[in-house]
Amino acid sequence: MQESSESVQEKTAGMPRACAWRRAARLFELVAVFIALPTAFRLGYIDLPLIGAIVLMAVAAAAVLLFDRSFDRRSLWRTETVRRELPRILVIFAIAATLGAIIVLTSSREQFLELARHKPGLWAAIMVLYPVFSVYPQEIVFRGFFFHRYAPLFRHPWALIIVSAFVFGYVHLVMGNALAVVLSAIGGVLFGWTYLRTKSLPAVVVEHALYGCFIFTVGLGRYFYLAPPGP
Repeated sequence: MQESSESVQEKTAGMPRACAWRRAARLFELVAVFIALPTAFRLGYIDLPLIGAIVLMAVAAAAVLLFDRSFDRRSLWRTETVRRELPRILVIFAIAATLGAIIVLTSSREQFLELARHKPGLWAAIMVLYPVFSVYPQEIVFRGFFFHRYAPLFRHPWALIIVSAFVFGYVHLVMGNALAVVLSAIGGVLFGWTYLRTKSLPAVVVEHALYGCFIFTVGLGRYFYLAPPGP
């Protein structure tokens, strides 16, 4: 009886330490995946096409989620919340798109609708392929995976949103310009908020695709092309 009691005490005493190590390991993983890897990619140490890297990360993230019994798989295809959230998404998008169009028109008129005007075939292909091969994989990684995997590290939901938005912006440093980083971080706040509200990846994909397609349409797409690696 005494031996059993001592064993329980040892396990209980070890639990906070084990929990601390688990949190430290998860934090290290976050930094390695979302800070170190994009930095290595930007510096040219990872020789992969950008779209290939995105899809590869999405496949790895999806595999982790699908093997995690605590993950609600329905969030990957939950569509019933899209109709409910669509009016809010569209209202905010309309305001943002109007402001964005005005800024592009007043600051650099020659950029306005440049892709649609000069390369309509490429523009049309982006409108169709971008949501499928870029937006959905990104949302698996940055909302589905990130919010499930690292939520235990944050006590408040908005802390999770802000950190997720930061890393979402940071990975866009591979584009080689500050505007891509800033716009992506702002979008990350909005997309993270939507995901926490809905627990629906399709809802966030719709929202993300709206802003991404608008960026390529209005004339800001040049900032979201992959820049050559730095020295």
